[in-house]
Amino acid sequence: MKRVFLVVIIITLLLTGCSKDENREITIHKPSNVEVEMISVKEVKELVDNLDEKENVVIIDVRTVEEYKEGHIDGAINLPLDIISNIDVSKDKKIIVYCRSGRRSNLAAIELIGLGYENVYDMGGINDWPYDLVD
Repeated sequence: MKRVFLVVIIITLLLTGCSKDENREITIHKPSNVEVEMISVKEVKELVDNLDEKENVVIIDVRTVEEYKEGHIDGAINLPLDIISNIDVSKDKKIIVYCRSGRRSNLAAIELIGLGYENVYDMGGINDWPYDLVD
């Protein structure tokens, strides 16, 4: 009986210790009264397709490197949420952030606003993107 209990404990520890934790705590510097402006996938697609606008827009995929490699919006750069504060983008650019479902992109937008970026938009999740992705 003790042996079975010990095996169950060890398996539980191994599974939880090696699992991918998307809900881990990330420190976000949230300014008071911050409002994150949303942008639709259709609007983002129009920006991606408009060559004249591409220079003024930075699309940031805040998912992990592995998720990004599985498929991302054409022209998007990968800057995972846990290092979003390392951003090196001109503050006059329009910044659009997205993730898988919308949770991390919202946190990233809040962080960017807290860092002084004023033209930040949250597209939400790539799960809502009906258009082609690139690897």
